[in-house]
Amino acid sequence: MVMRSGHSAFSTTRRSDFSAEDRANPVDLAALIVDAMELRFAHRRRVEQAQNFRQIANAIPGMIWTTRPEGGCDYVNKTW
Repeated sequence: MVMRSGHSAFSTTRRSDFSAEDRANPVDLAALIVDAMELRFAHRRRVEQAQNFRQIANAIPGMIWTTRPEGGCDYVNKTW
């Protein structure tokens, strides 16, 4: 896939066929093309943000924790 800027990008495609009654004769076709490089960069940013949070949280002498909406604890810093 070539982007507007001219650089090539990895992509992933999802396709859905919509047909009246016979799947062999699709009436419409819906496709979604996603720039996988943007997904990779977004994932990398989330991982880096989580690492930064843990470094800061572990440097604080106080107790820090997070919980899920159900009430279960999903993070505690090293002070615990």
